Amino acid sequence: MIKYLLMTLSSFLLKFIPLKVAYKLASISVSPVMHFSKDYVNKAERNFEMITGRKDKNLVRKLFLNLALNTVDLLRFPYLKFKDIDGLLHINGMERLGEIYNKKRGIIFISLHLGNWEIGGFLLAHFGFSPYVVVEPIQPRKTLFRKDLIANLYRKYREKVGMHQIPLDKIGIGEYKLLRKGKTLVLLGDRDITGTGIEVEFFKKKVKLPRGPAILALRTNAAIVLGICVRVENYRFFVRIEPIDYSPSESVYEITSKIAQRMEFYIRKYPEQWFVFQTL
Repeated sequence: MIKYLLMTLSSFLLKFIPLKVAYKLASISVSPVMHFSKDYVNKAERNFEMITGRKDKNLVRKLFLNLALNTVDLLRFPYLKFKDIDGLLHINGMERLGEIYNKKRGIIFISLHLGNWEIGGFLLAHFGFSPYVVVEPIQPRKTLFRKDLIANLYRKYREKVGMHQIPLDKIGIGEYKLLRKGKTLVLLGDRDITGTGIEVEFFKKKVKLPRGPAILALRTNAAIVLGICVRVENYRFFVRIEPIDYSPSESVYEITSKIAQRMEFYIRKYPEQWFVFQTL
């Protein structure tokens, strides 16, 4: 309940605070959050050691700073307009996505816990792709309220900017129908939440990653597109959209391996923005 009240109050106040000021205020929270998140800090340190080959506490601090800035962006969703961030964007590859969409071919849009995927979803909606976003269920804590207030708040924020939310535990035949109708389905590809993933090479280790994108593509002939939205200098965003070619004759393993290779490339490039707080 306290977290819910803080989020709604912060969202209201952010309407009157300049973005750069809001970012500065958010940066103040980094040290106390890290202090009370030792387990997450330790897991992030181990992941960075795997990615870069060395322990780097500065990278961990940058990670938590980027997380704080992402929170500001999400809390601004109830009144965020494209003109508010237009001058902060450098977009590469949107025309390729448009070409696929205009052919009425379904799009499996692979995102990952990198950069600001929420802004990425906002942009997809703004440019007319009306994305259906599959999200990890937020486990409700013990509360006097029957409904999960935080999960509902995230849903409302996303719907406010044009995203359609589908809980991962509710995914089924409807997603096949969406793709066959030429719709855009957004899936996070860097964590096997359900425990049913396929084992592929990822950062020189055998890691289970979701097999769903490959299965959906093979069964619906949908295009697979990888997208990232990362924060660069002066609070700007770099957006990269990259189709991943595959053949109907390829296996689920081969297609998932292709996805893993491209995800690894961008994670290595922006390690301080990879928000996976579990050891691979």
